[in-house]
Amino acid sequence: MGLLIGAAGPHVDSAVHERRSFSANDTISARMLNHTDLAFRTALPNDLERMHGIRRAAILGVQADLEPRAREAWANRRRPDSFVGRVVGGEVIIASLAGEDVGWGSSGADHISALYVSAAYARRGVGRALLTKLEAAVAQRGYELVRLESSVNAVSFYERLGYVQSGSLRVDGSLPMVKRLPGPAREPTTPTSSSG
Repeated sequence: MGLLIGAAGPHVDSAVHERRSFSANDTISARMLNHTDLAFRTALPNDLERMHGIRRAAILGVQADLEPRAREAWANRRRPDSFVGRVVGGEVIIASLAGEDVGWGSSGADHISALYVSAAYARRGVGRALLTKLEAAVAQRGYELVRLESSVNAVSFYERLGYVQSGSLRVDGSLPMVKRLPGPAREPTTPTSSSG
């Protein structure tokens, strides 16, 4: 399983964090990560192939009600250059563990447009940590609400983190969700946009 948000919505990664540090030689197995184990950075154009690989690994690792053929079609829906605009716009955050890129997410205006965690690192808190970073970016842009589109299999993850359904199931299988961010009411600094 991996954490996914995008054109077809997200698949979740949820975890309780264990207080332990990992070295580069540790086997990750099913251990939970402490947020301090992860490093975050803004993506660069030379990260596009790695981002694409993480996305594919996350989608192909989905264990929900998706048939293998459907997962393969979803994974093939985007190419590495599909994310150039987000990377160039500074909208993509990459999460790394012991020097290995294990997940990424993107946001623009009040919208979280992607969130993927490699299946090998699913259910260890990477997705939750990335989501927290993306929500902080939305709040920093002056929004009090954050929007995303969730796949049906990820809805309960987002509900546990305070998201509520904000529309009907879309043709692409995604479900619009919204969350009120903590803090004082703010006026948006840019118009709301939708990306996928």
